[in-house]
Amino acid sequence: MAADTYSSDLTEFLKRALGAQCADSDSPLTEEKLREIAENAGLTGEDWDNLCNQLNAHLAKGRNFLKFSNFTDAITELEHASAIAPYRADVLVDCGKAHFGRWKETNSRSSKERAEELFLKALEIDPDNVDAAEHISDLKQPRATSRAAKKKAIIAAGLALALACGIPFWMGNSGASTEPADTVATVSETAKRQIYPPAMLPQDGESSALPFERDLVAHWTFDEAPSEQPLLTRAGSVEQSQGVDGNAVRFFSDRKSGMYTEPSTQFELLDSMTVSAWVKPETRGATGQIVWFGDRRGGRDPWQLTLLGNGQVRFRTDRAVTSKPTFPVRQQEIVVADDGVSHLNQHIAAVSPDMLPLNEWSFVTGRIEKGPGNESVITIFINGEAVNEVRTTESVDYETAGMWLSIGAVHQGDTQNFGGSIDEVRVYRSALSEDEIREIYRHAR
Repeated sequence: MAADTYSSDLTEFLKRALGAQCADSDSPLTEEKLREIAENAGLTGEDWDNLCNQLNAHLAKGRNFLKFSNFTDAITELEHASAIAPYRADVLVDCGKAHFGRWKETNSRSSKERAEELFLKALEIDPDNVDAAEHISDLKQPRATSRAAKKKAIIAAGLALALACGIPFWMGNSGASTEPADTVATVSETAKRQIYPPAMLPQDGESSALPFERDLVAHWTFDEAPSEQPLLTRAGSVEQSQGVDGNAVRFFSDRKSGMYTEPSTQFELLDSMTVSAWVKPETRGATGQIVWFGDRRGGRDPWQLTLLGNGQVRFRTDRAVTSKPTFPVRQQEIVVADDGVSHLNQHIAAVSPDMLPLNEWSFVTGRIEKGPGNESVITIFINGEAVNEVRTTESVDYETAGMWLSIGAVHQGDTQNFGGSIDEVRVYRSALSEDEIREIYRHAR
């Protein structure tokens, strides 16, 4: 069977399995019965094993995300599990719980409707499922509508969203406020974020040498063909496109697509650095890396500049947890050493309050600079202007030797693929000033 999970053979298997379960709900499907259905649908033994492995992997990840109230990632994993095993009431209930949590957090009507649909399906398969019945009853309860209750709900949802996105409500009065201007607007999925205006493109003849190029580690203009870029290896589908100044490279979000360097110490920039790029996204819906530095270990990326699926831009650095974590920590990224000690890392990130426009050029920049004492300041810039920052005293406490840089994806173009064009990527070994970042914005070269 092909790698496509949703092949015709698999679809037929799922239909037969679900039909068998509903026809005799008093006799749960056994593994032997499922194997028989799979064989009749055309699946081989190897296909069956692969299917079970996929289901178990999605379930494990989804349930872990659910434990930590990470409803967005839980929904992604558990929807995959539900597609593979729509005949299992426990899978449907867990997926329903993820949507239920999302509804409680954001008041999203679509999440509420999907949760109810999943719980009802689970009850059709298992009429005695108490979990499903209890959640359906909760969904039927009227929500508080008083002004005070609404205010509390908005604050609670805003805090949950802030923690999920890495927005630092914990900073108090340390400098300018970093709360997003649209905290209330994000509570409802029907409320749209603002879209940044397209960048002002540099005029012909404005390009000139910049005085701070002494700290430039790498600069890719992409004027040459993708196969001729210095230090970069092309992976999968990469095309040349019209750039902001000359040519650019176009990446694809629906397939393997990226460019990467060999492992290099020149990008091990942990405490003082700047990375910038011109981007022209074509799609929304999936996270796409703009410039990334790391290796294949989860939660151990010293820095990454990313376009999120909703159009916001994030600049993230994964750092240690020496006290109570103030940013997201993912369970599957916890490393347990031989001595039994757990090593945690948190995703410290500054996220733009608003979204990039589609099919228009924008200039995005991430910067790490040293603050007072042992503090680091992580800032995100859009079109030369700082739009958000976070502060942390945590450090990069993991091995960075052997890491590499990737453009348009993570690893070797394998996943988190950017959909659109990228041009004029620059990496500096210093934290450029705001005036210097604006200077790059005005002079694409």
